[in-house]
Amino acid sequence: MDRNSFSIVIPIVGNEQTFDDTLASVLRSQPADSQIIVAHDGSYSDPYDLRREVTFVHPESGSNDVASLLNEAIMVADRPLTAIVRPGVKVPEGWSDAVTSAFKETSVGSVAVPITSEDSPDRIVTGGVNVGAGLNRKLVGVRQRLSKRSAQRLEPLGPTLWAGFYRTSLLQTVAPLCDQMDGFYLDADIALAADGLELDCRWLPDVVVTTDVADAIQSEARKPHGRSAQRATRRHGLNSGIANRLLHASMELLLAPLKPGSFQHAVGRLLAGHGRVDTEFQNRLLDARDMIDASATVSLADAPTAPKVVHSKRRAA
Repeated sequence: MDRNSFSIVIPIVGNEQTFDDTLASVLRSQPADSQIIVAHDGSYSDPYDLRREVTFVHPESGSNDVASLLNEAIMVADRPLTAIVRPGVKVPEGWSDAVTSAFKETSVGSVAVPITSEDSPDRIVTGGVNVGAGLNRKLVGVRQRLSKRSAQRLEPLGPTLWAGFYRTSLLQTVAPLCDQMDGFYLDADIALAADGLELDCRWLPDVVVTTDVADAIQSEARKPHGRSAQRATRRHGLNSGIANRLLHASMELLLAPLKPGSFQHAVGRLLAGHGRVDTEFQNRLLDARDMIDASATVSLADAPTAPKVVHSKRRAA
């Protein structure tokens, strides 16, 4: 198997028409030796009889939340690299050449690319994700012109799950993705895990994917997600004590008159509860970091389970 080959994952979240268009673009542009995985809730009937070209998976529960669908796909992904493309996004011809080249650097765990609207091809819808105070999720590069020098130098913490490229081993380390988080927050969660593993995100402004659901991408990013952010502080071993929660909730409440959703965001953070640091997840990251070899693969094989906690060196709540 080519060490630069891809598993291309399409989770069916959204209407079937946008999925059909995305699948068609993937089939047209897929690199050699690709594995295409479609994750659905069990209701997709494969009207085009693609079972010889596409691996179809679905959760036994019939769930269609993003975490459940991606967890099923990650379990069967067997190529070294994984592309995740959500319905409504179209990938260009030749996308894999530049992405594969970026992964030749062993420090790179993910690749982010600009997503532009089909109506405004020079205007960035999103260039990836970052996290701010309290691990609040933020899109990077929103509404910037791709032609501007500043857009060429974006520094996302990770790609979005609308169009993201990862080492499969990274995803397998993080999985199962947390189904108690908002689906749109999962890309930030993966990015935080990669940061904890000291794996970088490479920004490739010349690989431009397009979308006809730009409004959905940006409206999703404005949704309150205080509960998810607070869960992330525990998952990544950061300060999730009551004083910390009250501090961030107070800041969000002060913004409430100016920023829609801030009140709900703050309430969600408070209702997430204190809880404990997720030591099991932290141990997995620590063991994986110890096992990153010269080719930057990550393995959990024979990982010890002794209670250890590692804190990210780069981010703080």
